[in-house]
Amino acid sequence: MKEEEYRLEKPNKFFKIFSTILLIYSISALLFMSISTKHSFQLHKQEIKEGSPTDALLLKMQVEIYLEEEREREMMKREEMESREILDKDENNKEIDDIVDESERMKKSKRMEDALKLLNGGIEKYPNSNKLAAHKGGYYWDKEDWRRCAEWFMKAHELNPKNSQWIVNSANCLRKSDQHSEAADWIWKAYQSNPSFHTLVEIFDIRWKANIFTDYQKLLGKVWSESMDMIARGTAPDIGLFTALHFPFNASHIFAIAKEKGKSFDAIAKKSTHPSLPINSWDGKRKIRVGYLSPDIRLHAVGVQIQSMFGYHDKEQFEILIFSCNKDSHDRLTEKMRNAADEFYEVYEKDVYEAAKIVNDAKPDILIDLGLYTAYSRMDVMALRPAPIQVAWLGLAATTGSRFYDYIIADPFVITPEFEPYYIEKPVIMPHSYHIFDHKQNYPVPPMRMKIERSHFHSTLPSDIHRPPFLYCNHANNYRLDPYIIHRWVEIIKRVPDSVLVFKHHSDDSTRNMEKYMNDTYPELHANHDSESWPRYIFHKGGGHNHIDMKTICDIFLDIPKYNGHSTSGDMLWGGIPLITEPLTTMASRAAASFAISSGIAEVSIANSGQEYIDKAVYYGIHRDEIEAARKKLEDERMINPLFDTFLFTKHLEDAYKQMMDIEYNQQKKPRKIIVNNLIKTHGAEARMRSQNKD
Repeated sequence: MKEEEYRLEKPNKFFKIFSTILLIYSISALLFMSISTKHSFQLHKQEIKEGSPTDALLLKMQVEIYLEEEREREMMKREEMESREILDKDENNKEIDDIVDESERMKKSKRMEDALKLLNGGIEKYPNSNKLAAHKGGYYWDKEDWRRCAEWFMKAHELNPKNSQWIVNSANCLRKSDQHSEAADWIWKAYQSNPSFHTLVEIFDIRWKANIFTDYQKLLGKVWSESMDMIARGTAPDIGLFTALHFPFNASHIFAIAKEKGKSFDAIAKKSTHPSLPINSWDGKRKIRVGYLSPDIRLHAVGVQIQSMFGYHDKEQFEILIFSCNKDSHDRLTEKMRNAADEFYEVYEKDVYEAAKIVNDAKPDILIDLGLYTAYSRMDVMALRPAPIQVAWLGLAATTGSRFYDYIIADPFVITPEFEPYYIEKPVIMPHSYHIFDHKQNYPVPPMRMKIERSHFHSTLPSDIHRPPFLYCNHANNYRLDPYIIHRWVEIIKRVPDSVLVFKHHSDDSTRNMEKYMNDTYPELHANHDSESWPRYIFHKGGGHNHIDMKTICDIFLDIPKYNGHSTSGDMLWGGIPLITEPLTTMASRAAASFAISSGIAEVSIANSGQEYIDKAVYYGIHRDEIEAARKKLEDERMINPLFDTFLFTKHLEDAYKQMMDIEYNQQKKPRKIIVNNLIKTHGAEARMRSQNKD
């Protein structure tokens, strides 16, 4: 058919009038009776046949467009009415509001059963209230009953499909119960219902934990473009700082995000109606009172590393106070740390002013926040300035963005002079690494390379496992993985014959998703594979007190550049396993390189680009004698390695505390950068051994 036959001719005057009459007739029929509409439409069809084909097509298009627009208007009216009904039933119902407010007050005063009884009574009276259903979901969130939590937020969503937050909350309940794939499905529904930036970030947060990488690049592009737009406008995206560190943001971006988050703590201080807390004085004669505020005075990655530090403090010069802000801090490590401290306080159940008052009444000169932006922390307490000197350390390798922190514990590599402008705190430069590792005390028998055992794997191994291939490992939390680092690792094993990539097995769900992703994305890895050969990638189990022994099967630990392994990197180095890392600009991305420098293997470990990272890994996978030499160095020197010398680390902290006090009280100056004196010659492991031998 020729193009001209598709063109519509200009209708003549007679047909315009005729068309208008027919259109009015059809509209009238639509407005008054749907049956008449169908009948009149049939009449139009008959009459259209008598006109020209092009005139008929024009009329048909006009009628169909109008009908479609009318359907859309009716749908919008219906949705608006439904939404208004929900609002009328919920938002404008004072009794529902009163029930919700009273139940929240009951929960705060620990009257949980009374709160549940009140909510149940409200739901019985108002069964269609999405607000009451959601607050019952919130009740089960507080009780950590994740199944019921998810069920009630799903119920709230059924009652009000327009509120996507109920889907997000339901997904978070599912995530808490390790149902990450199901949670990912729900959060995707929320995004389709309301494509907000907040929900988009939630998608990443949940999918990372499930190792689901669908549309990864496309969605990452959306997060990136919206974030850059906000930062360019002088604000920052509303992302949790821990989550933000898993996106490809640089130090400048993280600083902007942290400052935006820090505003909430400024608001706490501004809104407080309580009198300002008194500030200690110090005459330079009495002991320095040092307080540690932490949610991890327990069996936790942080608790394991700091457990011996309290006992190593010089009690002739310092008094040690611990402020625990986690209700679950009641285990053997809690008792060990409690016994090593001079004073121990619990502040997890207190409101912000009451908790700050408890801290302030204990009169710490220096208060170190070990929690920061992690779970159960009390940055709100720090906002009320309960101590004259306040310090950020360990909980999260990033600036707090809050003006209530004077210092951040760092080292010469994680915060170099060029990155100092991106930290609101003044850096305290430790001589070696900013991180503390208590492996010598926690694992007194140094691990040696373990033989491979089938029971340690969540993968099918060949019949002969006594001659293992070269194992490239990553045992970091699975939510740090993304398609980009996986692609880099696949490039490495492709270039190194007889090599295998080892992932950590986290859950059946995440491993199943990862296997599917690898099968779909890299089918070539399965070519020519049979039951007698090693798979190109496998899943290794971890956990338990002997987890470091199990990791010693690895030949190289491949670090993740955007967010390094912190505790995991320390575990690997203690186990004698060299690592390869590519430091970027944030503190979280430079930690592993700091550990490698302290351990004396910087030349092996540190790559200055993505390509150098690949090339180094390939080189050592082929020149295996050289990586064995690095392994032997780590094994031979770990007992004197400053990275694992908790006593020496504590002495360096004490030197930092003395300098802080001198600046604050003797010099009466504002906080400034502190360079800690290197005490390894007098307090290091070798110096202590020499002293003991003399005695």
